[in-house]
Amino acid sequence: MRKNQKLFITILIAIIFFAFIPHAYATAGGFHGGGGFHGGGGYHGGGHYSSSSSGRTTFWDFIWIPIIILYLLFGVVSSKFSSKYKRGDTLGNRELSSKIKNNFIEIQKAWDKENLISVLGLYEDKLFTKHSKILETYSRKGQVNHTREVNVVGLNRYKKMGSSKFSVDISFTAVDFVLDKKTNKLITGGRNNRRFLQRWTFTDDGYNIKVCKIKEFKV
Repeated sequence: MRKNQKLFITILIAIIFFAFIPHAYATAGGFHGGGGFHGGGGYHGGGHYSSSSSGRTTFWDFIWIPIIILYLLFGVVSSKFSSKYKRGDTLGNRELSSKIKNNFIEIQKAWDKENLISVLGLYEDKLFTKHSKILETYSRKGQVNHTREVNVVGLNRYKKMGSSKFSVDISFTAVDFVLDKKTNKLITGGRNNRRFLQRWTFTDDGYNIKVCKIKEFKV
């Protein structure tokens, strides 16, 4: 395989990989309706795709056309296997369900108040640091990401991951929006209650559970 062909394949794989990295931004700020969720859906060509006025095939045709095709095919396949927004609790463990709901709600409340210190014990260190930095970024911009009227309506797809970790899909409703602190102007999101779906991964030491990863799904 020639050097140019190897380079092309490497670039193609890298672009596809980064295009589909699961978004796991802030909990309250990670909703599709508001704050910190970045990216998500649709092809953003950024003006890079081009063709000559004479209709001849250009170098970029060979790059972007396969990427678009693979993007669409991936979307069709992934949509069949993605989680669904569901009501009800299928965990079959009231104590665990209560812990999950309590932790979830407490973290949302802390996020709304722009201070996660009160829920430090509900986080694994890496995710706590990540979310704290996101809040700091909002603060530097003079913005606040509010998450209010949060209500858990479903806990489903419980999956054990080794002896001390598990994941669960959380279906919930909430009001999520970002405001400019000085002008009180709405920047993103809305003031209406909307549905959301996230998969939370927890560590479990037998006494306490701590969130270590969050993945967002479109609803």
